[in-house]
Amino acid sequence: MRIVPVKNDANHTWHSWLDQKFEPDMESQQVMGPYFAEALNAQKTNDWSKADKELAKLSDYQQKWGKQWFRQSRKLILRFS
Repeated sequence: MRIVPVKNDANHTWHSWLDQKFEPDMESQQVMGPYFAEALNAQKTNDWSKADKELAKLSDYQQKWGKQWFRQSRKLILRFS
């Protein structure tokens, strides 16, 4: 599951939290790690506010570094509407 766009990548590549060799992708870990930690904590406390904030940060990161993909997907949605 590719969730994290690669910064400044001309090919607009997205990574999972693991790389192609199934080793931790450090950039993705920095973006995803806080969300996973807060999601695990929220399961115990039933307070999802911190997890929601981390998810918003992930979304901001995706919008910033994956903006080309979002532009293309909007065009597709408009064409099919």
